[in-house]
Amino acid sequence: MIIKTLKSHKSAFLILLLFGANILISSSIASESNFSAKKSSESSSILNIKGKVYDKEYNEPLTGATIVIPELNYYTISGLDGSYSLNIPPGNYNMKVSFMSYEDYTVNISASSNTNLDVALKPTSFALEGVVVVTSRIQNTEASVRSLERNSMNAINAISAKAIELSPDLTVANVVQRVSGLTVE
Repeated sequence: MIIKTLKSHKSAFLILLLFGANILISSSIASESNFSAKKSSESSSILNIKGKVYDKEYNEPLTGATIVIPELNYYTISGLDGSYSLNIPPGNYNMKVSFMSYEDYTVNISASSNTNLDVALKPTSFALEGVVVVTSRIQNTEASVRSLERNSMNAINAISAKAIELSPDLTVANVVQRVSGLTVE
């Protein structure tokens, strides 16, 4: 009797599960068709701004230049041949083009149709007053101690803090006795 009840519950659950999946699939198809209808109506109002970014002096393409439309928060990066492409809605916008070691270029664009806009960036340079390089080395590791021994002008032996910590000796004096050529009394 219990097995029959379990089988009937399983079949009811399976039918309910299939019915729920059917509802999800049909609502998903309906929302996709609604999305594609919206997309096709919006695509007619999207315009394409494209062009190339190049060096003003040598007419060489600038790979990796940044093209930004701040009002829309849209941006793109120029390709290997300096080309870029942005899809934007119609309107008046400022477009800023920048590249390292070149002057930024800002232009006001009135996007009412697809536009081709090539941008020539002027190189800029400036002199640095000075460059300071600071470095440090971790000195309490086993690797740094071995490096110190290798790079020393004299023959030295050193013990790292980690070696002292891992040593079976009870006192530091016992650890120091392990250094060759050193005796502690």
